[in-house]
Amino acid sequence: SPLRVNLEVKNKKYNTARISPEPYHFCPDDGWVCFRNGEHISGVIDKSIIGGGAKESLFAVLLRDFSAEAAALCMSRLAKLTARFLADHGFSIGISDVQPTDNLTIEKAKLL
Repeated sequence: SPLRVNLEVKNKKYNTARISPEPYHFCPDDGWVCFRNGEHISGVIDKSIIGGGAKESLFAVLLRDFSAEAAALCMSRLAKLTARFLADHGFSIGISDVQPTDNLTIEKAKLL
C-alpha cells in the first residue's frame, strides 16, 4: 500500500522576508515544501528536505512515522529517479574536477 506521508517544511530557498498574505505554498522561490497523503504538492526538494540531518527531513519522517524499510524504499526510488534524470538530461565535469590536488599528490607519494 502507498505511504501517506504528510510533511510541511521550508527549504533553504524559503523567503522569510515575504510580506504576502498568501499561504506558504505560494512562496515565490518555491521554498515551502509540502507532501500531503504521499503526494508532492509544492516546493523544491533540496538536500535539507531529503536528509541533511534535520529531524523534519523526508527520510527522518519516514523512519519515525513508518519504518526503516519505508525510508530505505524511498532512498532506492530516489536513486533510480536521479539516475534516470542524469541519463536523460546529462551532466558534465571538467578535468579539474577529477584531478588530485597538489596536497593529495604529495601525501600519496609519501605513502608509496
